[in-house]
Amino acid sequence: MRCFICSSENPDYLFSTKDYITGDTFSIFKCSKCGNSFTDPKPEDIEKYYSKNYYGKRKSFAENLINYSRLQKINSLFGSNTRPLPLILDVGCGNGSFLSLLSKRGWPVCGTEVAPENNFACEELNSKVFNKDLIKCELEDKKFDIITMWHTFEHFSEPVDYLLEAGRILKDEGVLIIEVPNFKSWQARLTRGNWFHLDAPRHLAHYNPEGVSFLLNSTGFEAFKISHISFIYSLFGFIQSIINIFTKRNNLLFDLINKKIKITRINIKDIIITSFLIIPVSCVSIFAVFLESIYKRGGIVIIYARKKEQN
Repeated sequence: MRCFICSSENPDYLFSTKDYITGDTFSIFKCSKCGNSFTDPKPEDIEKYYSKNYYGKRKSFAENLINYSRLQKINSLFGSNTRPLPLILDVGCGNGSFLSLLSKRGWPVCGTEVAPENNFACEELNSKVFNKDLIKCELEDKKFDIITMWHTFEHFSEPVDYLLEAGRILKDEGVLIIEVPNFKSWQARLTRGNWFHLDAPRHLAHYNPEGVSFLLNSTGFEAFKISHISFIYSLFGFIQSIINIFTKRNNLLFDLINKKIKITRINIKDIIITSFLIIPVSCVSIFAVFLESIYKRGGIVIIYARKKEQN
């Protein structure tokens, strides 16, 4: 067996996990060379593992907070008063809510999204989002000032190819931002196959800061900043992962919040367990997430990178 991330042989078996949508079993392996982990087998028909309601109705207060947080991260790098405003490409932009926020503030934006979306956050995005894979977009060389991959990098079956393409279309002084679940986090280590952000097989790869830095270095990038603070994602990840240990169906709370499942179709025992645990687990998780970030073991990691200087 080979690691599909870096092609090295003989990765180490870690554990098995079940897909909460289909019930299929997958194994998680760790590569000793690149330090990352991956899902095996890699599905031939990945669409099978996305239910009709998989994307839910993610137009919530939490989504708005996440988008404003991402905007602040970008402003901290470039400054909100920079003129002209940098051109940004959001790879895997979903419903385009982040791009919509930027666009309303005058930012020039572009996006890619392979998943079918019935409606973007604003009609203006229809002409600015490529409904195809980044590799197939044939974008111009050195076109973008910023490229973001918010929770998309773990879905890529050929991560090296995507980094090489990002390097081609990013300006020499541009910034690449990758946000992924941190497989080295305390919540991942504690809950293993029940970890909310594992999401196998939709998440093909399971990264950690060192592993992402390894791939960046091998593709002409260099990480200059790593953050372990992504409060909403980390907090919910901890809460849902702990509850998953005690319920028959994983990710029940998440699906209810996003209206992806009707309450009449849920095991009554799982509803009782989730209702009983949500308050005490939330209180413990707030404290745990705070400690995770201090000790650099947060559930989510954000890596900022630039292209290496050419000799």
